[in-house]
Amino acid sequence: MTRGRKALLAIFAILLAALLWLLLPTGWNPLSARARPALNRDDAIERLHRLEALDDSEALYLPCRTLVLDHGARTERAYVLLHGFTNCPRQFGTLAQLLYDGGANVLVPRMPRHGFANASTHVLTDLTADELIGTAGEAVDIARGLGKRVTVVGLSSSAVVAAWLAQERADLDQILLIAPSFAPKDVPEAVAIPLSNALLRLPDIFVPWDPRHEWTGGPKSAYSGFTAHAIARVYALGARVLESGPPAPGTRVLVVTTPHDEGVNNEVTLELARRWAGRGVDVRSFEFPAGAWVHHDMIDPEQPYQRVRVVYPLLRKLLETGRIPTLADSVAYGGDSTRVADAAQAGAAPP
Repeated sequence: MTRGRKALLAIFAILLAALLWLLLPTGWNPLSARARPALNRDDAIERLHRLEALDDSEALYLPCRTLVLDHGARTERAYVLLHGFTNCPRQFGTLAQLLYDGGANVLVPRMPRHGFANASTHVLTDLTADELIGTAGEAVDIARGLGKRVTVVGLSSSAVVAAWLAQERADLDQILLIAPSFAPKDVPEAVAIPLSNALLRLPDIFVPWDPRHEWTGGPKSAYSGFTAHAIARVYALGARVLESGPPAPGTRVLVVTTPHDEGVNNEVTLELARRWAGRGVDVRSFEFPAGAWVHHDMIDPEQPYQRVRVVYPLLRKLLETGRIPTLADSVAYGGDSTRVADAAQAGAAPP
C-alpha cells in the first residue's frame, strides 16, 4: 500500500471516528416523572407558595412570575399551562383567564431559567430537560389538589415535556400538545435524534430568533434567541418520547398543528399520534386550515402575526369538550372567524 493511500485511510478513519463521536447517544436518561400529588387542597396551596417563592428575584420581568387563577375551592377541572421556549407565563395569560372564566382553576408555572428581564441573556445555556420535567411535574402535583381532573397544555418545547409526563404518569385526564418540538422543520425523525447528540457535543452557540438581529417586534417577555445546547436537550427528551410507549390508558391526547409552522416538523408529531392511536390511546388531532394563517407560536397575543381571536376559541372548544372544532366554533365561542374564512377562500394572507 502506498504512503498516499495510507494517509487517506488514516484521514478517513479519523473523520469516521469524529462523526461517530458526534452522533452516538450521550447516555442521558430523563428524570422520572413519578407522581407525588398534593394530598388535599391545603397541601396544594402550601406547595404552590413554595413554587411562587422561586420568582422572588429582582432580575425577573414582573409579568413572567408563575400565574395562578384560583376560585378558592377545588374545581371539576384544573389546567396546567406550560409556556413555550424562551417565553414565560405571560404568554398564556389571556387563554388562562378564558379557562378560568369557564370554571376551572389554572396554573401557569414559570419554567426554569425563563422570564428574566434581560431578553438577550444566555441563561438558557445550562437549561436541562430534567429541570423542565421537574417543574412541570411539580405543577401537575399541585394541580391535583386544585381540580378533580387535570389537563396539561404544552406549547412547542413544553409540549414535548407534556408528552413525557403523559407517558410517565397515570393521573392525567387529558393533555394538549400544541406544535410539539420533536424535530426541527424539514428534519425527519431519523435525523433529529443524532442531530441532538451532535449539537450537545459541539461548542454551544447562541441562535437568535431573527438572524438579522433586529428583534424588536416580538413579545417583551421572550428572549431574543436560544442556545444550541438548550434546544438539543429538548430534542433529546423528544427522542425518548418517540422511543417510549404510549400514555397511560384513559389519558386523552389532543394534538394541534398548523401548516404554517416555521419551527417544527409536523409529520413527526402526527406519526407519533398515529402510533399512540394504534396502541389504543384516545388521540384527537386538529390542524388549522392553511387559510387561517396560524403560525408556530399561536398563543402569545403580542406576536406580530398572532391570530388569537381565531385560535383561542377553537382551543377552548377542544379542551372543554374534547371534540375537534371547526372555524365556525370561533364565532360560537366568542371569536371572529369571518375574516379568516374570507382569506382562506381568497387564498390570501389575513388582513
